[in-house]
Amino acid sequence: MQMFRTHPRTPMIMNKTLPSFALCVLFAFLLSLPVSAQVEDYPDAYCINGGHPPSTLPVSSISMDVLRHRGAPPEYPAGHGGKNAGKQLGGGHLVSAPDPPDYVPGVVVVQFEPDVVYKTGLRTGLQEFDQKASRYGVHAIERMFPFLDYAEPTPETAENIAKLRRTYSVHYSAPTHPERVAEELELAAGVTYTEPILLNRSSGYSVQDSPNDLRYPFQAPNLELVGVPDIWEIVKGEDGIPPVVIAIVDTGADWEHEDLLGNVWVNEDEVPGNGLDDDENGFIDDVHGVFFGNGDDLNNDPGDATSATLEHGTSVAGVAGAVTDNFLGIAGVAWNSKIMHVNASKSRTNDQIRYGYQGIVYAAMNGADIINASWGAYGPLSGTPAHISEAIELATDMGALIVAAAGNDGQDMSTHLPASHPLVLAAGASSGTARREETEGLLGAGFYGISPESYSNFGPSVLFAPGTSFTTFPNDQYKQEAGTSIAAPFISGVAALVKTRFPDLTPRALRNHLLVGSRYMGDRHYPFTRPEDFGFARGFIDAEASVTPAPRIQDWGWTDSGDDDVVSSGDVITITATVVNYLADSEKSVAVLVPERDYWFLSVIEGERAVRSLGRNDSMEVSFRFKVAEDVPVNRVPRFHIRVMDIIYKGISFHINPSVEAQNRAYEKVLAWGTLQEIGTLGPWITRLHIAVPPHYPHVPPEIGELPQLSQLYFNGGGIGPSTTYEPVVFPIEVEQLENLIFLGFNGGMHGIIPPSLKKMTALQTFSSGGRCLDGGDHWIGGGSLPRSFLEIELIELTGGACMPNDSEFQAWAKTIPARETRFCSSEFTRRVPDQAYYEGEEITPVTFPGAPDESNFQTSGRGRHQTASPPIVYTLQPTLPEGLTFNAATRTISGTPVVVSAPVTYTYTATDANLAIDTLTFSIEVLERIPTSTQRPVLPESFAFHGNYPNPFTEATHLSFDLPWAARVGVEVLDVTGRRVHVQSPADLSSGWNQSIALRLALPAGVYLYRLTADTPEGLQVRSGRFVKVR
Repeated sequence: MQMFRTHPRTPMIMNKTLPSFALCVLFAFLLSLPVSAQVEDYPDAYCINGGHPPSTLPVSSISMDVLRHRGAPPEYPAGHGGKNAGKQLGGGHLVSAPDPPDYVPGVVVVQFEPDVVYKTGLRTGLQEFDQKASRYGVHAIERMFPFLDYAEPTPETAENIAKLRRTYSVHYSAPTHPERVAEELELAAGVTYTEPILLNRSSGYSVQDSPNDLRYPFQAPNLELVGVPDIWEIVKGEDGIPPVVIAIVDTGADWEHEDLLGNVWVNEDEVPGNGLDDDENGFIDDVHGVFFGNGDDLNNDPGDATSATLEHGTSVAGVAGAVTDNFLGIAGVAWNSKIMHVNASKSRTNDQIRYGYQGIVYAAMNGADIINASWGAYGPLSGTPAHISEAIELATDMGALIVAAAGNDGQDMSTHLPASHPLVLAAGASSGTARREETEGLLGAGFYGISPESYSNFGPSVLFAPGTSFTTFPNDQYKQEAGTSIAAPFISGVAALVKTRFPDLTPRALRNHLLVGSRYMGDRHYPFTRPEDFGFARGFIDAEASVTPAPRIQDWGWTDSGDDDVVSSGDVITITATVVNYLADSEKSVAVLVPERDYWFLSVIEGERAVRSLGRNDSMEVSFRFKVAEDVPVNRVPRFHIRVMDIIYKGISFHINPSVEAQNRAYEKVLAWGTLQEIGTLGPWITRLHIAVPPHYPHVPPEIGELPQLSQLYFNGGGIGPSTTYEPVVFPIEVEQLENLIFLGFNGGMHGIIPPSLKKMTALQTFSSGGRCLDGGDHWIGGGSLPRSFLEIELIELTGGACMPNDSEFQAWAKTIPARETRFCSSEFTRRVPDQAYYEGEEITPVTFPGAPDESNFQTSGRGRHQTASPPIVYTLQPTLPEGLTFNAATRTISGTPVVVSAPVTYTYTATDANLAIDTLTFSIEVLERIPTSTQRPVLPESFAFHGNYPNPFTEATHLSFDLPWAARVGVEVLDVTGRRVHVQSPADLSSGWNQSIALRLALPAGVYLYRLTADTPEGLQVRSGRFVKVR
């Protein structure tokens, strides 16, 4: 009996080993809270929309002055873990502990011993139990899994079936916490165990063989990121005989939705509407699934609930199982696998998940191959409740893989159930802004720039997938949804495709294969930047790798020649890795040890190992060796990866010659230079620093490079302004030694140049700048622009007020950054240029382009864009113009006579001054054919051919071009991204002929739109569709 509701969580803050000063501050802080914030029996937090080691300060050689804030802390992106996680008290860093479990009030689970005979009523025949039950006002005792009487036990399932058959929910009326009631009842003779029921939370809301679904273009980026279109070339869910079944155990779904109905699971052994349990599975008329909570045994329609109740389940079902390639709506990841709908909600009008684990067992018992659970609850630290473990183990032994949302609280999911159970595949949510690119470099081919969503829970066994999708919504609607609730059906859909291609895979093998076949996405991502968060994920789901037999790295470890578990100068390190294969026989391959960069103090002795051909479920070990030089300085942290068949696996770091004393001496040097504003630590190691830069000595001391575990570094300019008395901030080359630095930030009025050596910091992923920071030379410019040395750095996130020079190099660099808020340093031209169309052989009317903005015509547009042109200004037009046309840069004019027909081509007009590319304009040029009447084609087109729209993108008007073999009435409708009609073109009667066209002039906002062209022809209604982009 699990429930969910949509409220944010409030995690408990714990730290058992804080220094006494921090404990005093913490105690004072807790006393200041209202009583309601200190004690809360039943937190009102039901629907999802960890435990970390405590932080301590460095050893005592650091002055206690570091504990005090000196000046206000700089603006800094919030951490993860709920509204209280990451609070700063003094200088210490409090980290969130696992949230205490929330329980359903007024009910506990009781499992009786095998020899207890209990039928019905409030008397069990167990004297002690009945006396205690009466004292707590027990008013109902109900079997949790009565339908298991109809299950046929097998050697694998018999034990758990027997246990769950004697498991009951006991409802009571006394105002007593479920934990207390469970403790009392468990003492009675004849009771195996008692335990409270976790309060679940949903985890959502807040040319290939491309399908023809109308809204597929809005899904395509995320599907391509996962690699789903690639494997649709190999396998589709509809290929299965019989098709794989995905059970959506959720709030029920509008299974009659236009884009779900075609894939709904049908219980072929059940006769609809006859009021009988034809298949003898314990449920009457469960034709398309079941509804546990409607209170009507004769009505098991999982969609018989209010639209509000069905919203979550309908959205989840659409991601995995919407009907694909049907000219409607969206494309389900599983390409027409069957969807079983299990409504586990409390009632028709209440979407709290009350019957989640009963739903899981029902789904497995009735043939589901994949079970999706986009909900969960935080369990006790003592372990998984027995009835949950038994239900999960039984479903797995019945042949179903459970995929569950990891949760949306931005913390460790180690107690989040069912996701944290070792038989369940946990789904985390990644950003949907990244691109799936093959990047070549020291690490070889791999994913570029995939990062987790900050709200997503994490853990070493979490598999990440896109957390945002356009999906189905009740009443034939569609909507954009987000959360780990959406990531889970992404993974469920891929799992269904793998199961379709390899139907003999067991749930355990399927889970392990998806994990080891995932793509490495980095061990460290902001906001998961603290060392205790490292290993936050197993990886990112790779659909193509999931259906391809190949050896995979499952785990690895290391030993040192000194046999003291410390990497020291002169040591030889042996790394041992396990290579596994879960699918069909794999070919021979080679495993390669790859250093993350060139380390002068390391030499690889054995860096390549042959991997033999591995059969299904086969494994082998490979080992590598490298030697540490004799003269390595203290606190060096090199990093390695293993590559097998061009797939990069999770990295491993080695802290060579660790010395806390050396770190502390370096820290004192940094503290003597700047003013400490904030510090974060893990054990004796400094992991985060916020430093205010001194105004008259902005040279960062070289000792900054001797803080080996530093992952976040933030400089606050402290109000430094434009003055010749201030020097640019100078970074020492030693900064490249910060192997673990992930986040680098600046704020305030600081200015200066980032050194090219930053490119050697391979862990760096996020750069954040303040609004008046870092100009590209030795002088300050209002708004600030990034220095050219940034072109040497690979980033995942770029934020803040400093702008980027608007030239081709920075434009190309910006495209490699998946999450980018920083704008180009650019103002607006005073007017735009419309798209151009000329006729072959006719002289054009000259077109003059606007000049770059200066002080008289300058228009600002957004933060960090306060730039005007500094002479000399150079005007360019790219690419080359059609033959016969010329561009005069001095007069900014196009003129001439085009002599060759050409399709629409997009041109970019750029004004570049002495410092920056001030602005660009884009427009298209098309040269049309002039065909005399006497030479018109004598033959009509053979088919209705659609040529798309041109120009695309466009500013005011575009044309739809097509060939008509017969006269037809042709109309057009335009839809926005939600599927809402925003423009309808009245039908026009057109004659047959070549190159017919319809002009669209649209008074619509800039954006992406879909269009549908309909032609009422002698052969029936013909429909063609496409999309275009309207720009300002």
